[in-house]
Order: sequence, then C-alpha cells, then structure tokens
Amino acid sequence: MQMTQSYKKVAVALLLGLVTLIMINTKAPLTDVHWDVPMYVYQASRFADTAYLQNYVAHATEIVREIPAAKPFSYEFWYFSRLGNIVLLGSVVTVFGATMEAIQISTGLYALLMVLSVVMSTLLATMAIDMLGTSLRRSTVGYASAFSAMLYMASDIFNYLAGNLVTEVPTLFLLSTSVWLLLKALQKRSIVLAATSGGCAFLLYFFRMESLWNYIAFVVSLAAILLWRARQHLWWQGFVVSAFSAFIFYILYA
Repeated sequence: MQMTQSYKKVAVALLLGLVTLIMINTKAPLTDVHWDVPMYVYQASRFADTAYLQNYVAHATEIVREIPAAKPFSYEFWYFSRLGNIVLLGSVVTVFGATMEAIQISTGLYALLMVLSVVMSTLLATMAIDMLGTSLRRSTVGYASAFSAMLYMASDIFNYLAGNLVTEVPTLFLLSTSVWLLLKALQKRSIVLAATSGGCAFLLYFFRMESLWNYIAFVVSLAAILLWRARQHLWWQGFVVSAFSAFIFYILYA
C-alpha cells in the first residue's frame, strides 16, 4: 500500500501547521508547570554532577527493601520509575550546565516532542483506518485526522503539556512512534521495523514504567481487531519480533 501524493501533502501541511502553532503558543520556561518539574530539574542536576546511575546500581537492593515502609512512598523508587526522563534532562544539563540556557533548551525540546507526538498519532490513526478498510478516500481521512489534531492543539491539556518537563511528554512521543512502527512493520512485513517498535516499547518502560501497559493494550487490541476484520494484515511474526526485541532490551538493561 503506497501513500498517495495528496496524503503526503496532508502530513507535511499538518507538521508545518503544528510547528507554527507551537512556536506561537510556547510558554516561557517553567511557566504553569506541574509540581513534578522542580523535582525532575533537581534530579537532572544530580545526574550531571554525580555518578547517578552507578548509585542506583549500588543501592538497588536497599531501595527495594525500603519500599514497603516508605511514607508516603519511596521517592528513590519513583525517580527510578521515571529514570528516562531524568537521563534526558540530565543529558541536557551535562552539555549546557545548570543554567537558564539548559532550561530553555529542555523546554524547546519537550515542546518539539509534543508536536511530533501529535504528528505521529495523526499518521498512525490514518494508517490504522486504511488497514482496516474504509470507503472514504485517503485524502478525506487525512484531512479529518489533521482537523482532529488541530482541535487537540487548541485544547487546554496540550497547552499545559507543551514545554512542560514531565515524563508524559516523551512518553506520548514514544508511544505514538512505537505504535506507528508496528503498523508499518505489519504493512511492509519488516522485521527491522517490528524490532524497532519493540525497542521504543522498552524506552516507554525506561521513561515511565507503567506506560508500557498502554503499548501492550494496543498490541493485544490490534491483534484481536485484525483477526476479526483484516486477517490479510495479521502478521504474527511482527508481533513476536516486537515483543522479543523489547524483552532483549529489558534483559540488557536489567
């Protein structure tokens, strides 16, 4: 199945429109942010200045042992469950130092990730509809998806998340990308794309542990729907490779 020229134009127009809107509406750094953000910024500074990952390895058993008794909860384990976000922000601080420039660059990066997550979600929704079959033209589906994306762009939740340094932002991007890669793998019968989708699924776990369940739920639902309505797209090897890839990355990580 080849993407039509009009469909490509819709995707490009959507990307340009989203980038333009986010540039217009981007808030000043650390404006109206979630209460988690100061903690992430502080942990990012620690990542840049200390042997952060090595300390977690050295004290892993101790942290796990203290979880049941921690009140109200174990902050160290909570930070670990969002380690990817701390590593990403900490990498920016490592390069640019604990400066306002680092905050500005991080804010711009997370705003870009929000834009890309909407773009990827729009493309994967259009691809999913195409795979399941529809009497509508692809351009119609593309424009409808783009309009839905614009409505989301105009929502309060998008305005709140844009430039907010919370783990939900990279997680949204990774989730939409991993799902798009899986759909593309099924469409192209590509082992590489399926394995890459599994790698992104692992990164979901790395950035926000519980977000991996969103990917799992989608994969299970997709397999059931394809089995029911579009068996010609049901390529079990793709599902197996994706799961195996995520498992291998987890073993290497653990």
